[in-house]
Amino acid sequence: RGFGSRPECIRSLAFGEADYIVRVHWRGLRWLTAEGMRFDMMGFLRGLDCGKNGETTVMIGNSGNKKAGAPFPARLIAVSLPPEKALISKTRLLSENRRKGRVVQAETLEAAGHVLLLTSLPEDEYSAEQVADCYRLRWQIELAFKRLKSLLHLDALRAKEPELAKAWIFANL
Repeated sequence: RGFGSRPECIRSLAFGEADYIVRVHWRGLRWLTAEGMRFDMMGFLRGLDCGKNGETTVMIGNSGNKKAGAPFPARLIAVSLPPEKALISKTRLLSENRRKGRVVQAETLEAAGHVLLLTSLPEDEYSAEQVADCYRLRWQIELAFKRLKSLLHLDALRAKEPELAKAWIFANL
């Protein structure tokens, strides 16, 4: 999620001729329309049919940093969570914020029923469902690596020299 909160990171990917799929927060970026007006994220989410995915093209603003460059286009995909997953997401959000002594905005709670993805993949080549599937697959790969690191204790690499560390990793595989 870190990449999705910084327009500079997304811009460098987009203009570096790399494709990307990042998860974003509904308020994490400066969302604009093609005309440069503020994009109504909640209006977009509320306009989705119950349980349906939606997508639109948005412009990503520079968050007031003049050096960051002009707004650039991206494809926003909203994946609606099934009711039971949405409830889990909202419950987690409420308990996490309660623990930190924060009040959750109604819009944030409403947006928790969706996964928001930002991508550069063209709409004519990749459907919203395919992009969501790619994101889910990437997440499963990330979990597999996390599990592997934990099982092999790669989180506490004892060797400091690159060659010794490489040998230690290969020995543990």
